[in-house]
Amino acid sequence: MMQELKREPIDGWWGELKQNKLMFALFGLLLFSLVGVGGWKLRSWYLERKESAGQEAFSQALHEYHTAVYNAMSGKTEAKQWDDTQLIFQDVSQKYAGTAYGKFARVFQADVLAREGKIDQAVNLLEEALKDIDSKTPGYYLFATKIALLQFDAGNTEDALERLTKLSQDTTNPDKDMATFFLGYHYWAKEDYARVLELWDGFKESNQSQDANKVSQWALLAQVKLAQIS
Repeated sequence: MMQELKREPIDGWWGELKQNKLMFALFGLLLFSLVGVGGWKLRSWYLERKESAGQEAFSQALHEYHTAVYNAMSGKTEAKQWDDTQLIFQDVSQKYAGTAYGKFARVFQADVLAREGKIDQAVNLLEEALKDIDSKTPGYYLFATKIALLQFDAGNTEDALERLTKLSQDTTNPDKDMATFFLGYHYWAKEDYARVLELWDGFKESNQSQDANKVSQWALLAQVKLAQIS
């Protein structure tokens, strides 16, 4: 799940896209990226033990996060619940610093800060967290893309565009389609359709794989918009 972008030029994108199940699938991708964390092995017995304890603490924090998200979707979440969840992740990141779970706890802490409207703090924390996470780690580029979207939220449009452009052109980025989609959506909101067509050319149905399982989910969203350009 990503923070709603309320500022120009992407004002209103969330209201349009949140009805699509793919946006909720994005939240699922974030959680799925943690599956690989459990398989990390460290040679030191002490570190293995610390990693195990961190896993348990992180699982408890994640449970609180799930509850807060569920309540938010039901319109029941209170500010105190987000505050408590943020503090729980902060505690995990401090107690288990250096472990995989301590690192990912900072990512979720940043997400909670963003949900509370503390965008600048969220961006800073995410940037710090990514410095300690290997780029090959599942979810790395997902989080990097989220930074760009939060930069839009903070009004740092130039920084956001620069980040999205780099992410969309990075051949090692498994989530480059996501960055390309949001980069194109920026220009869609500005009605710069020539730029949209340029950025989303790879999303055209004719340029997608014949294997349905390999078709980008972001291409499907982009194709709806492309069909509206006369």
